[in-house]
Amino acid sequence: MIYFIFLITLLAPIFSAQAATSNELFQNAKPSLFRVFSSISQTTPKSSYGTGFVVNAKEGLLVTNYHVVSSYFTDIKQQYKIFVEIEKERKEAQILDISINHDLALLKVKHRFPYQLSIRLDEPALGSKIYSLGLPNDLNMSITEGIYNGKLDQSIEGNIQMSNPINSGMSGGPTIDEHGQVIGVNVSYLIGSNNLSFAVAKEHLLSLLTRSRQESKELKYSTILNRDIEAYQTKLRTSLKEEQLKSEELRNWKFRIPDKIMKCWADVRDTDNNNSRVFFHQCSLSDAIFIDRDYYAGQINFATMIPEKKYSSPIWYNTILNSYFTNKTLLEHSLVDFLNREKTEKVSEQCSQSITVNKHNIAFKLNWCIKAPVQFAPLAEISWRGASMGQDEERIIFSGRAKGFKEDLLKDLMLFQIDHIQKAGSL
Repeated sequence: MIYFIFLITLLAPIFSAQAATSNELFQNAKPSLFRVFSSISQTTPKSSYGTGFVVNAKEGLLVTNYHVVSSYFTDIKQQYKIFVEIEKERKEAQILDISINHDLALLKVKHRFPYQLSIRLDEPALGSKIYSLGLPNDLNMSITEGIYNGKLDQSIEGNIQMSNPINSGMSGGPTIDEHGQVIGVNVSYLIGSNNLSFAVAKEHLLSLLTRSRQESKELKYSTILNRDIEAYQTKLRTSLKEEQLKSEELRNWKFRIPDKIMKCWADVRDTDNNNSRVFFHQCSLSDAIFIDRDYYAGQINFATMIPEKKYSSPIWYNTILNSYFTNKTLLEHSLVDFLNREKTEKVSEQCSQSITVNKHNIAFKLNWCIKAPVQFAPLAEISWRGASMGQDEERIIFSGRAKGFKEDLLKDLMLFQIDHIQKAGSL
């Protein structure tokens, strides 16, 4: 309780009830924002950069995104250091703590700042005016005006959705309300969108600050990675419980999906000769956890396909079924883009083919592979393909991919899709 009271006192806001203008917000926030970057030394060119803002002026504490400083942990060969540019001088920063699944980092520099930003304790109203600040593209500080759209619904971590432009280099900067209080931390934007961007919710920032004061420990990356992925997996497992699922039907088949966290699409496509159709259904988890620039964890994709048997020849129908999942080389090749890693990277690999029967007593042919990048143990990836067995009905073909989870959960995700396939009309 002592730590909580101190934190609230430290960040207690002092502001006017009247909303400030964008010029006033810019001038008030500017002394608390600084460029954060990774480099081998004070004199070598930077490898990555973003924005950081002061949350404790007396102790020299700043917050930025984890992905801004991730090379310190993941690029072992280069041995990067983290610097904060203060009055055109590079000062080396100590990383006190990180939250990988929330993309946050807490830094400390030997400097006493004159100003700090306060953190809002309640939620802004939907439709409220907000402002994002940062140092985009290695240029001058910028402020962009937008609208607060609440937290993402189909998401595990619930980032803030905003209607305002954020550019590269603004990562780690604050998003503030009309009174200059922090409501979130700039984290990303949707590529190809018209000013749709996202921020880490301020409660995760408050949790990071609270934990850093309660725990004095050595910063061990493997321990933190294991802790944060475990926390993410716990939330995911809750979303996979039966009461959280929604039933979907495709032709004569039915399956259940966690629609509170996954987005789904359906489509019907004609075959090349237009004599038959193929029905598709796909669901994906929109969240992704940045580990390093080449590796994102927390990704899931479920897909189903039903070739229409009524108008197709038996040869064509069986060719599609057999070629889809029995070719091990095809399955392994499907992992190349999924892994997004160089072929020289060290990975452990395990592949298997089997016949399995789900809880609805339906038999499936199944082919799956698991690969695990050694650098990010215990994280691994799985890819699977399968099809129902039987000759007198339209058969369901399914596939799935999951990346950046522990191996026990990866196999559970595969079995989750298989066990929730059943005949339409059955209970």
